[in-house]
Amino acid sequence: MSAGNLVPHCISVRGTCDGRPTAAGGNGPMRGLRRTLAMAAAAAAVATTITLAPAPSADAAITRISGSDRYATSVAASRATGWTGGPVFLASGASFADALAAGPVAAAERGNLLLTMPTGLPQAVADRIAQLAPSEIVIVGGTGSISSTVEQQAQSLAPLVTRISGSDRVETSMLLLDRMRTKGVVPSDVWVVSGTNFADALAAGAVAARYGHGLVLATAGDDRFRQLIGARLEGVTAFRIAGGNAAVDSWVQRILYDTGRGIDRIAGANRYQTAVAINAQFTQTTTNARIMLASGESFPDGLSAATVAASQGMPLYLTTRHCMPVPGVRQEMQRLGARDVVVVGGTAVVTNASANLDACPDVGAIQQELIWLVNQQRAAAGVPSLGAHGGLMSMAQSWSGQMAAQQSMVHSQTFCDETFAMGFRRCAENIARTGSPSAQGVMDAWMNSAGHRANILSPNLTHIGVGLVQGSDGRWYWTQNFGGY
Repeated sequence: MSAGNLVPHCISVRGTCDGRPTAAGGNGPMRGLRRTLAMAAAAAAVATTITLAPAPSADAAITRISGSDRYATSVAASRATGWTGGPVFLASGASFADALAAGPVAAAERGNLLLTMPTGLPQAVADRIAQLAPSEIVIVGGTGSISSTVEQQAQSLAPLVTRISGSDRVETSMLLLDRMRTKGVVPSDVWVVSGTNFADALAAGAVAARYGHGLVLATAGDDRFRQLIGARLEGVTAFRIAGGNAAVDSWVQRILYDTGRGIDRIAGANRYQTAVAINAQFTQTTTNARIMLASGESFPDGLSAATVAASQGMPLYLTTRHCMPVPGVRQEMQRLGARDVVVVGGTAVVTNASANLDACPDVGAIQQELIWLVNQQRAAAGVPSLGAHGGLMSMAQSWSGQMAAQQSMVHSQTFCDETFAMGFRRCAENIARTGSPSAQGVMDAWMNSAGHRANILSPNLTHIGVGLVQGSDGRWYWTQNFGGY
């Protein structure tokens, strides 16, 4: 941790800072705040230089299916399938709905699913289509999703271009199910997934692609959905709902129940656990001892996963960018005897740490540990311990989130006003940025900085709040807010 990654703010009492008057004309803490920022910079300059970084781990062999962008990644996924004789399905890479619904249909025809920009074919995609030389290109979605310009480009690459498009994403998914039937695959199981959120549909779509299941989207349990699904019941014995009521509401489930077919809702506490639950029920084996991982935070790369899952016989699980949020994926690997991980996407969306299934830190436990470490130092100095304060905790967490979003180290300009609004008469703030979420590491660094140490050991402060948020840059942003009566 460099000196620039530690910034204290001295204690401010209404109209004073450490007992000294605020700048001329000051009648409250914010005038003094401008003055003390210079003091904060000086204190930061003497902070001990420390490097705090997570230890690497390498439990699994990691391979990646990725390109320079979502379109190139879809080309890489196309190559990974090994399929060369079927149609090419083109779906928009700017939104998720049509591509999610198209995956199982493309897999049923051993076809390739490629992504396109709405207004024109990316060169890498056009080159891949030319290499495949398909007899048919299927454009999924209306001209609002994929323009007539793309259709004209497609016509130069295949003798037949078909567009499958309904009045909205739900009807388009139903028409894709019709396409599956006309090609001789009449699914007994049909997945019903959210048409407004991609995450649960990724794992469900991979299962559907592997087992020849259908998949349709739902956005509301209304009469129109009832009519659309009611016209497509032939051969269906069970509907599988992916996700909880927040993803697919109970009205949709009621409509499905009224069809007389079996209903099975598979849901976990979050999208990551839902993916685990889906695979725990449907995945009994995995080819070549491998699983797939895709981002549960952004959709583009995962859209290309379904056909790869089908061709390679791999289950698909979700993860965050920097770490694995649930232990269930590692448990699934043990259950399946899997050794290796295939990641869809580059390190910008799934880091090697996440691909290694490194567990996400327990932020709440780290916050409590830091408070304990503060009070341990105060006890050694003969100073009363600080109590955790809900309002200060919320304020500190919010500010850490703002710093993480901006990837910058700067004090809140309102923390004293917010602290005083909670009934305190004194306020102070410490902030830091580290490479790992080590409470002991950041505490050691703070205690080696005079300004931070003064805040931590001040006998005039009585309560504390701690914030900790990881930024998209992989670094951790810390805030300590103090209050005193």
